[in-house]
Amino acid sequence: MSAKGGVGKTTSSINISLSLTQFSANTLLVDCDFTSANVGTTLGFPPTTKNLHGALNKIYPITEAVYMHSSGLKIVPGSISYGDIKNMEYENIQSLFHELSGPDYVIVDCPPGLGDEVIKIILAVDAVVIVTTPDLIAVTDTLKSLHLLRDLKKKVYGIIVNKKTDNAHEMSIPNIQHFLEAKIIGTIPEDKKFLTSMYYKNPFVFIFPESECSLEYKKIAAEILGKTYKDTAQVDYMEIKH
Repeated sequence: MSAKGGVGKTTSSINISLSLTQFSANTLLVDCDFTSANVGTTLGFPPTTKNLHGALNKIYPITEAVYMHSSGLKIVPGSISYGDIKNMEYENIQSLFHELSGPDYVIVDCPPGLGDEVIKIILAVDAVVIVTTPDLIAVTDTLKSLHLLRDLKKKVYGIIVNKKTDNAHEMSIPNIQHFLEAKIIGTIPEDKKFLTSMYYKNPFVFIFPESECSLEYKKIAAEILGKTYKDTAQVDYMEIKH
């Protein structure tokens, strides 16, 4: 989640989900950005695909809206239709999640903001990862998210700092950590090749598996699995933490 839009929640959700999958965790990504669902579009699924909105409105079971991308990533896309958005019944989201039997991990891509629909999602999940960019506005909004999560007594798994460039106007990682008093589980550098992955409708870690960004996503996935990620020139593997 994030209180501010445009920080890279969808990109992070896609690439962490695929990284978990590549580490043999049965993972499903659900696009819950109800009004701006972009997971399906980003990965090249047609608009006619069965989706979360149809399942929320009880037109069909959510199990009929689960798809496998060519990269190996499993998703439940959202609808890009205004009609579906207008008639959406997001109050059903918690009961809908209970119908998802099978995955070891369900990653939920939230809408931006701190509104009622976001709170409904937060209450339906086990833990939350907040995505931010290293600018003061986004980090300040992240602090609001942390206060909300504490009020809801919801576990905060950590913070991802996205689009890091080390420009002078950015907050440093130590300053962000001090400001938020929360664990930073990953720092994703700015990389123009993200546009290339969008062009080919594939996750970044699938097209550029050895890039710095991909290694960071894999480290985050390993952290979620409770393992330590190590990379060599020839092979990726993990070791259980001691």
